[in-house]
Amino acid sequence: NTNDGSSAGFEPEVQLMILIGPQSSPPSTMIYVNLEVSMDTDAGTDAAIPELTVMAPSGFFFPSFCGDICTSFGATVGTTGRPIATLSSPDDSTLLGQSHLFQVRTPLQTPETRSWIVQAVTAAGTAAGWGTAEGFKVNQMKDARVLYGGAPSVPDAEFAFSFTFETEPTERLFTIIDVNCPREIVLSCKGTDLRSLSLPAPVTCVEDGAGAARLVVDRSLTPGQFAFSMRGQLPAATPSENLFSMIIRAQSSEDVVDAVFGLAGWPTLDIESSQPTLAWSIAGYGELSMVTVSFALDNSTSVLRTLLITLPPGYQHWVRDPSDLRVSNPRLPLLKGANDWIDNTDLGRLRILLEPYDPQVDVGSYIFTFPVRMPESEADIPDINFWHLSMCTSRSCLLPHGPEVRISFPMAGFYPGDVSELETLRITALEEKLGIGEASEAWRASLSLPLLLLSARA
Repeated sequence: NTNDGSSAGFEPEVQLMILIGPQSSPPSTMIYVNLEVSMDTDAGTDAAIPELTVMAPSGFFFPSFCGDICTSFGATVGTTGRPIATLSSPDDSTLLGQSHLFQVRTPLQTPETRSWIVQAVTAAGTAAGWGTAEGFKVNQMKDARVLYGGAPSVPDAEFAFSFTFETEPTERLFTIIDVNCPREIVLSCKGTDLRSLSLPAPVTCVEDGAGAARLVVDRSLTPGQFAFSMRGQLPAATPSENLFSMIIRAQSSEDVVDAVFGLAGWPTLDIESSQPTLAWSIAGYGELSMVTVSFALDNSTSVLRTLLITLPPGYQHWVRDPSDLRVSNPRLPLLKGANDWIDNTDLGRLRILLEPYDPQVDVGSYIFTFPVRMPESEADIPDINFWHLSMCTSRSCLLPHGPEVRISFPMAGFYPGDVSELETLRITALEEKLGIGEASEAWRASLSLPLLLLSARA
């Protein structure tokens, strides 16, 4: 058929009008797609169309039984890789002008060519018309991020994950979270290595190890923002395939509900730093906590100009002058000048400025202690509760990530009333030193990080 209507002996094929759209389109997911096909009424044909041939973009996959009237047997269009499915009327009635629902599995990414092709077939098996429709994007999980500091061979690196979940609750429970990463990275979600943060607690670590981890949350995820972190061992060099994925699955069927694939990991850099630690004194809503951020360098460096500490929304540092920020290591080359080495103008961050003419930061441990005002109420607690220590090559460094940031480390945050792991160890040590045995809750609550530091000095 020449399809031009001018050759004797051939009936011209007419243009189909196609509407196609998914209910949702996360990657690598079996989704439902609505299809409606109509024929141009000016074409002068009233033939019944009991069959539609649907050709999806390359990368999609039709199951064998893809709907009530949909079947597929693995055929593709030539070398294009387009999979083919057939919609057949059970009683030879026309399929035009009706909405049809079928299933198809999405690819990992949006295909380069998104168009769908539909052919109308008569009861005699002849083609009556063709049409194309611009397809839909494969939507990766919204706001999905993975953050970690790419220092080489860190045994206890913290991997911070966050995402926005938009699927409305149904009779299904969305409780499984799969994380995949390069096999050179060994993840751990056991015990205190997992910080569930805004996930519905309790969270169970079902699987972890090289390249993968699986979490199961106590209650179904509902629309909102979520964050969690886990520990892991970093390799000495950047993995060749440095990609992460997060997949949300339904509880019983393990069907994919939402996902992100191809999430870029962070490169391994030449700054040999430990994973920074975050410690704090117990404080309630609106109260002051003494917060300590510490890290250790295993190699000296002269490229840094700023150390940036970024607080989560709702938390404010209470550094009013340089004396409020204690720096443990006098070898840190602070910018010379009485008050010039600290920028405390933004309550959501502290910028510690280093001397540009003698910038070497030596091997050793560095501890920063400063007061922080806690959120005023539960409504002020952020869903994404991460602190960041960023090492920057410029004095203009204002955000945890950007061209001037050499390396940035996330640290899972804390909440009013929380007791930090470091403070628990210090309280236990002080109890043993004073010979008082197990302390009461009131005694423990009365202790604060500054008091413990003073006791340790004594």
